[in-house]
Amino acid sequence: AISACEKCMRWEPALHVLQDMWSNGPLPDAAVCNAAVSACVKAQQWQHALEVQRQMKVHSVDPTIVTFNALVDACKIAGRWEHALQLASELPSHALAADKVTYSALISACREAGQWEVAMNLLGEAKRVLKPDVVLYGAVIAACEPGAAWEQALSLLGEMAALGLTPNAACLGAAAGATRAAARWEASLELLEVSRRLSLEPGVRLFSTAVGACREAQLWEKALAILSEMQHFGPAPDEITYSDVLIAMQQGGAWERAISLLAEMIE
Repeated sequence: AISACEKCMRWEPALHVLQDMWSNGPLPDAAVCNAAVSACVKAQQWQHALEVQRQMKVHSVDPTIVTFNALVDACKIAGRWEHALQLASELPSHALAADKVTYSALISACREAGQWEVAMNLLGEAKRVLKPDVVLYGAVIAACEPGAAWEQALSLLGEMAALGLTPNAACLGAAAGATRAAARWEASLELLEVSRRLSLEPGVRLFSTAVGACREAQLWEKALAILSEMQHFGPAPDEITYSDVLIAMQQGGAWERAISLLAEMIE
């Protein structure tokens, strides 16, 4: 019954059933409790998810790594990154160890809270117990973006290369976002070149960030060249890209070219 409620995101009925089992039996096992936690997480009811954990302690039901991963995810969704870390610190007392799912959720929670330094520390911890993949590195790079930690983002890309991991468009886009936030336009353009050398599909975000960097550096001809590349080979430029190119041209006094570009956009 609780599993059915989980699939339908009906967290209240799930908790009612669980409460009845606590009171009248049979005592639920970890799998049943995990389903109730998952139902709460899907409905963004993080406090109720933690209440299930509390009841598990009261009734001596041993949690599994699935339990903790779901609880960490609940805290991530709620923006409670410190609580997520506290949950992870409880793992050894249950003879459990964090896995890639745990670290990914913890790092994502830190990213949402702008805690890139904590995210970096978590990656260092993860590297001691498992082999990080592109997804895990990508999550840490994304955490660097809001804090303009561009040097750390580029360093992580270097680590990926040393490990034989090929960064995807999301990794490069987040790193480019960090360089732009730090007003390092040269690095933004270099990331675009890196994607070309690796024969990757950079994605519109990386292109858009490079164009934005050109605008801030008043390099309207370079911005226009990147836009032309997008128009001919993809990805299709978005409104932000066009806007940045037009502003760069305006700043550079290239009015006639700007008017010509506007005419193309209208067509």
